[in-house]
Amino acid sequence: MSGERLKQRADGRKIARELVAAGFTPSDSHGIDAFLDELRTLLRPEAVKQEQVERRRKLSELKSYAMTFGVHQGECLDDMPRDYLEWLLQSSETLVGTISEYLKLTTDPADDE
Repeated sequence: MSGERLKQRADGRKIARELVAAGFTPSDSHGIDAFLDELRTLLRPEAVKQEQVERRRKLSELKSYAMTFGVHQGECLDDMPRDYLEWLLQSSETLVGTISEYLKLTTDPADDE
């Protein structure tokens, strides 16, 4: 890292310490996250704008994905109940973990001898 970059980072840390010393203390993580989001928006508006454009593009692409199985087969994600999608994700994570562990334990039967 260049000397200039190190100086910039040190300056940024100094300002953060000064804010805290001056009494800036959000009461919870949501307040801190909101503060950091706002700082980023104010200090790097072009980066934030580009991320928003990319997020909208990606969402547009994803919401038209058609489910390939199950009760909602053929439906687009955007038309499916959110609680179903959350349940499916949780169930899938459990299933993938179980299958993964099973495959690890049954890969080489010679290890069991």
